[in-house]
Amino acid sequence: MIWQAHKEQSLSRHPKREMAVAVSILGHRGLFESGLADRMHDLAISVGPWAPVTLFSRVEHLILAQRWREKSEEIEEILSTLRSHASLQPATWIAEARFAILIKDLPRAAAATYRGLKLSPEGLELAALEALNETLLLVRN
Repeated sequence: MIWQAHKEQSLSRHPKREMAVAVSILGHRGLFESGLADRMHDLAISVGPWAPVTLFSRVEHLILAQRWREKSEEIEEILSTLRSHASLQPATWIAEARFAILIKDLPRAAAATYRGLKLSPEGLELAALEALNETLLLVRN
């Protein structure tokens, strides 16, 4: 139904992006099949290709849905975009560090964690960066 509404252009930009982000995030929990999450990501990109929330949600979906190996090239492209256009957002460096840990690039993960912590994050972003830092310390020892 959401996809049909998009095709008919009956939704405005913001609801399209919000629904697409929600479907992408929920897709990794098994609530939506990966194909739908992919289509909804395409929908979100069509209304705002540079929106960091859309890009963050895509990386999160691919990592949590265990699709990061098959989609590593896409993740690298998204991370490159985020580094260029959202470097002042801690979520950029959280995504970078998480992916770097998965591909076993610990120096990259450490650099991303450091950059994220330098931004003085708060709340969940601070907790995520501290957890990534702890993970790196455990792996090194």
